[in-house]
Amino acid sequence: FEWNAVPYSSLFPEPDETFLLVYPNPATGPITVKWEDPEIKELQIYDSKGALVKNITLEQEQLEVSLNVEAYKSGVYFLRAHNLVKKIIISK
Repeated sequence: FEWNAVPYSSLFPEPDETFLLVYPNPATGPITVKWEDPEIKELQIYDSKGALVKNITLEQEQLEVSLNVEAYKSGVYFLRAHNLVKKIIISK
């Protein structure tokens, strides 16, 4: 019989501050974006061709924002926060 111990850190990892939550998705109106990393200072929205559509400067230690995307055309967009990227689908 051989005993193999599993490190505690692999059972209960440190909280991940790299998540980015976007809802509702697909969206027809305003969307809410949430994250846990207080170092995120800006959000960028890009269209499916990679063109910057909007740059949003955040308040210090802000962890949530509501964005009005009603004026955007239907399609696929990408929300970037630091090194995180989420696909957003806008449908009218």
